[in-house]
Amino acid sequence: MSGPVPPNPLTPVPRERVREPYRLTYALGDMRGRANLSGQQLEVLLRALVAVNRIRLQASGSRLQRDLAEVCSLKPSPFPTGWRPPGQEEWQDAATMVLKGTGSNTDIVCAKAAALQLEGKQVRAVPVLQGGAWRAALWSPQDRHPVIPSSLSPGWKPLSDRMRFTFVLDVFNGQKQPDSLTAPTLEALLDGLTEIDVNFLQAHPETLTIDELAALGRLLYMEEPIGQEDWQDVPTCIRMGILDCEDGACWDAAQDIVRGEPSRAVASKHESAGGGTLYHITKKTLGARPRTRDISRVLGMR
Repeated sequence: MSGPVPPNPLTPVPRERVREPYRLTYALGDMRGRANLSGQQLEVLLRALVAVNRIRLQASGSRLQRDLAEVCSLKPSPFPTGWRPPGQEEWQDAATMVLKGTGSNTDIVCAKAAALQLEGKQVRAVPVLQGGAWRAALWSPQDRHPVIPSSLSPGWKPLSDRMRFTFVLDVFNGQKQPDSLTAPTLEALLDGLTEIDVNFLQAHPETLTIDELAALGRLLYMEEPIGQEDWQDVPTCIRMGILDCEDGACWDAAQDIVRGEPSRAVASKHESAGGGTLYHITKKTLGARPRTRDISRVLGMR
C-alpha cells in the first residue's frame, strides 16, 4: 500500500497516494435475448471478480484484509467511481476499494466472498434477478436463499440486452508487481470471458465459427486504441465485425470446449520498446498433445 486507508468515503486522499486504476471492460451482448443468459453471465463475472480479490488478498497478507474489513463496514456508495448510464457498470476489486475508501454493493459482496473463501468457507457471490433488475448477494450451501448483507442498501440495477461491465483493478497499472500476482489474475479474467462465450455458444449452436465468418469477410482483427480494453463476447464481436486477441482466443477456446475438446485462452508476456509490459493472448488446446493457435494472425494481425 502507498498510504493509509481514509477513515470514510468523504475523506480526501492526497493525489500522490492514489494510483490510477486499470480499467478492463467486458462488453456483452444478447444478455436478455430469447436464451435469457443474464443470470449465467452475471454469475461468471461475479466469480471472476471474487477470484481476482482472492488472489490479491492471499498475496498481500493480513494488512489488506484488515483495511478491507474497515471499508466493507462503511455504507456502500451507489457510484464509487462516478455515475454510469444504464447498461454500464463499474466494479472495483478489493485493493481499489481500500485505495478509494469506498465501494458499491457488488464490490463489497465480492470482497466479502473472497475473504470468507480464504477462511475456508463455502461462500459465493451470486446474482439475484427481479424483473428487469439485478443485484449481488452472498450464498452458501447452508442458505435456502441468497443473503444480502444487512449493511447494504437495496442496490438494484437495471438489466439491458447489451451490457458493459468495467473491472476497476489495482493491477496492470504500471506498478511493479510479481508474476505470481499478475499471471493468475489475468488467467481468471480470461477464463471468465471464455465461460461467457461457452454459455452463448451452447445456447446458440447455429452460430457460425470464427473461420466461417472470416471467410465471408464478416470478421476482422482490429487492435484497440492505447488505453482501451474492451473484452468482447461472441455476439458483440459478430455485431461489431471486429475482435482483438483476447476476444478471438476466448471465442476459439469456447468453440473447442463446446465440441468436447479442453482448451483455454493463455497469455504470453512481452516487454515493449518503451519498457512497459504487453500481453498477447492465444488459444491453447490441452490434453496429451497440446497445441497453440493464434487466431489474431489468422485474421490479419501483423
